[in-house]
Amino acid sequence: VNHPNCGIDLDTFEMNLEEDDMKAAILEAGIYLHCLHVRENNQKMVGLGALDWSAVRSALDAIYYKGPLVHMPASGERDREDPAESRRIRNLLCSDTPL
Repeated sequence: VNHPNCGIDLDTFEMNLEEDDMKAAILEAGIYLHCLHVRENNQKMVGLGALDWSAVRSALDAIYYKGPLVHMPASGERDREDPAESRRIRNLLCSDTPL
């Protein structure tokens, strides 16, 4: 389409199911990545699953991603969002300190 209002929206939960290499998928999206949905592979709070967040962070850093991170908290009564989850996401994907 080649228009600034169009881009790629990736979801880490779906990528876990469909991509062989999440880092490679993010790198391939490159400058066209407009939004990243942050969800764990098991739908639990971020950091309580098996996703390789350092690989995701490395890919985001490599493409100089500055776009939005969208997070959908767990919806089950037992899985109420922990207030520390936002801090974990920032530490995993947004901190100024390189991994």
